[in-house]
Amino acid sequence: MATHNLTYAFGNNFENENSSAAVSVPAKIRGEGARGATPAVFIAAGDTVTSLSIPANVIIQNFYLVVESPMAGNVSVALDGTEVFPDTPIVTVGAYLSDLFDVYTTTPYELTLTFDTAQTEGSIKIAYNFIQLDTNTAKYLNE
Repeated sequence: MATHNLTYAFGNNFENENSSAAVSVPAKIRGEGARGATPAVFIAAGDTVTSLSIPANVIIQNFYLVVESPMAGNVSVALDGTEVFPDTPIVTVGAYLSDLFDVYTTTPYELTLTFDTAQTEGSIKIAYNFIQLDTNTAKYLNE
């Protein structure tokens, strides 16, 4: 049997990039039109907002729901149909850590947020850390 050293093959001596991102969701999702010709648009009860913001070929380490400014009621957050934050209150400023972690993606994923109450003010963010498996930053081993 042979022993093969793959230390310097296939990019194994390169560091993979560790990144983080956040999706912002304010209560007012579109401002008024010129001279008030079209009214501002706020999130209504039962509305779902989406953001295609999770890249392909990553491992998402964890998710946070950050209430920057209080909103009304609860929000449910899903990642391509998988619950990240089920029916979570957003009435108090703070941060919540999801029970869902170490998610591997092979294609771009979509975050979906569903609100149970009409919103008139406030904002939240969904933040997450991830490792990009196909993006290298530098060598960490000398050749």
